[in-house]
Amino acid sequence: MTTSTSGRVTAREVAEQAGVSKTTVSYVLNNTSHQSIPEHTRQKVLKAVAALGYSPSPVARALRTGRDDTVLLLLPNWPLSGPLSAVVENLLDQLDAHGLSLKTRREGNISVSSNEWAQTAPQAVIALHQLAPDLEAMLASRGIFVIHALFAAAAESPHTVIFPQRLVGKLQVEHLASTGRRRIGYAAPIDPRHDAFASLRIQGSRATALDLGLAEPLVEHMDPSREDAVRLLRMWKSLPKPVDGIAAYNDLFAAALLTAARDLEIPVPDGIAIVGVDNEPLSEFTVPPLTTIDQHADAGAAALASLIVAGVAGTAPAAPPKSIEIVSLVVREST
Repeated sequence: MTTSTSGRVTAREVAEQAGVSKTTVSYVLNNTSHQSIPEHTRQKVLKAVAALGYSPSPVARALRTGRDDTVLLLLPNWPLSGPLSAVVENLLDQLDAHGLSLKTRREGNISVSSNEWAQTAPQAVIALHQLAPDLEAMLASRGIFVIHALFAAAAESPHTVIFPQRLVGKLQVEHLASTGRRRIGYAAPIDPRHDAFASLRIQGSRATALDLGLAEPLVEHMDPSREDAVRLLRMWKSLPKPVDGIAAYNDLFAAALLTAARDLEIPVPDGIAIVGVDNEPLSEFTVPPLTTIDQHADAGAAALASLIVAGVAGTAPAAPPKSIEIVSLVVREST
């Protein structure tokens, strides 16, 4: 048997070990549909693969298929923080287990006419909102599988995972109301890059307050700083009907408000209750520990990876998880 000088086991070595042609090895490993390989021959190839520890070269596969082993995540102009960064981190691990790698690109740098597609030639693309029809059509024409990770329900699609942001706002307000809070404030971010998330959460909080017979939440914008949190909390507590429950945009905003409450000597939760979002590690260590909404980045990433792997393989995708499986309430002492 000829040994590769690179130290990497080659398909030719597998073929020699199995006593078949290199073409037969290729047919077996790629499950080529129009070739009928006898089962005993297929087993000989698979045993040779296992014995030699062979894995196909990504470069060779790219040359053969015209696409490499990457999945391209198109990022709008959003800050890569909180749940989004957690999903990306989990997705890296999930895809790596299937021999796929994740690349990210800012969406504004890529267009239908961009040569990015020729250079990258990804197996799949993940979009965080509905893509322009001409871009979707171009990707489909090149055999690039597209899935969507959306933040609100859209048209039914088996290739979409919903990270339900309206449900986040709903759970916050429902919990505050269940603890007896009747005047709710929503602490929203000033930075417009968060609007894709914040606007949907605010919609969910408003609709839920209406359903529960509460006044519409008072939406105020702030920076997640101690000074701005003190300003906002002082203003809310000076109203004729003071705010007694706060739905914060995320755990960082909630932590700032907890610190402001301590500065103003407002007891939490007796004087005001606060709910964050994201179940960040810091939420367990605030004073008091923070009630929050967990968006389960691991479950969301697993759902995305499952759709990608199925789409690349041309098999039926698994059913995406239900919203309630991705988002849940974590109750601690701040409420």
